[in-house]
Amino acid sequence: MVQTLEGDVSADNSVTGGSPDFAVATTTAFGNTTTSSTWDGAIGAVTDQLSTGDVSSNTRIDLAYANTIATATTAMANVATTANEYGDHDTALLQYGNGSVTAATDANLQRIGDTASFVTTAGGNAFSSTGSTSTSIHQAEQSTAAGETISAETSVSSTDAVDVIAATTAFGSSATVYNEWGYATLGREGAPVIQNNGADTESTSFVSLDNWSGYASSSAYGVGNTASLSNFASDTGLYVDQTNFGAVSATAGLSGSAGADATGIVTATAIGNAASASLCNVCGDAAVYGGAQQYNGGSVIAQGRATVGQGGSLYGSATAVGNSATYQSNGQ
Repeated sequence: MVQTLEGDVSADNSVTGGSPDFAVATTTAFGNTTTSSTWDGAIGAVTDQLSTGDVSSNTRIDLAYANTIATATTAMANVATTANEYGDHDTALLQYGNGSVTAATDANLQRIGDTASFVTTAGGNAFSSTGSTSTSIHQAEQSTAAGETISAETSVSSTDAVDVIAATTAFGSSATVYNEWGYATLGREGAPVIQNNGADTESTSFVSLDNWSGYASSSAYGVGNTASLSNFASDTGLYVDQTNFGAVSATAGLSGSAGADATGIVTATAIGNAASASLCNVCGDAAVYGGAQQYNGGSVIAQGRATVGQGGSLYGSATAVGNSATYQSNGQ
């Protein structure tokens, strides 16, 4: 399968008005997307995806009141997913993102009565696979162009609120595999997954609450390249070659006043390259194999800021890492 996008793609969603008890807003923009799956069979998926246009997704919330509200704003240039049970799945994937990607959530409410969740995600190339009682073998090459920007931003404002979460994620390229009860590999020895990110990656989350109770969380996560593999009870292999030249930034902020029992959380995480392989080994004879080669040539900046009044508890963290690789096997 060959998919080519040359035009721009945009999705805009606006929810305005009075006081709904329950509100949900989902806004999604993909440049190219493909899905393959098998049940009790075998499939070999060969996919090339090229995106040269810009992709944007925007959600605007302007309400007087909402008891419960949830939004999900997503923009990605290239997306490939697989799902398989009781079978074999072999993937060969090429993804090239040569345009900018933007996802933005802007929420303004006078009052939030119960809970609120605002999730914003922007990505250049995304591959994900799930499998159960199956063999999953995946090979991928992912690249984003220099001079482009992948940006995700969440902005939330309310005068009176309860239990608010704002979570923002931006990435250049991502490859994720979750499998159980079967051999799984992301890349092969001598033929690793290749991820090259040249785009600048920006993740920002700002939450302003004049007064809140319960909890208020503002988190921003930005990464140039990320590859992760998780398996249960069977051999696992992660072989990856990651190169990041784009600047990576994550900025999270929280402001307002809280009650005596309220909690505020601010988290900002920025990583150039990230790789992880995890095996839950219940049999005792399964193992984790692989290797990671990582090079980061871009700046990596994480910033967290909280400005709050008296009362309640406050937790803040800012983490910036050039390269991160983790391989682990845990028995039960």
